[in-house]
Amino acid sequence: MKLAMELDGGQHNRCEAKKHDAIRSEYLKVKGNEVMRFWDNEVLLDMESVLSDLGRKVTPPHLPL
Repeated sequence: MKLAMELDGGQHNRCEAKKHDAIRSEYLKVKGNEVMRFWDNEVLLDMESVLSDLGRKVTPPHLPL
């Protein structure tokens, strides 16, 4: 599995942006990627949580983080 991480800003709340994101995500999934999305402010204000989420995704459940 490959992992793609996308950072979304406020412009991604618009309907046309959501459609574009969905199309891009589907394309990446077809190519064997899993997509994780985070809001820009999550990365800026709570990097620990973002890194924790990423760590859980890439670390097998039976191994400690």
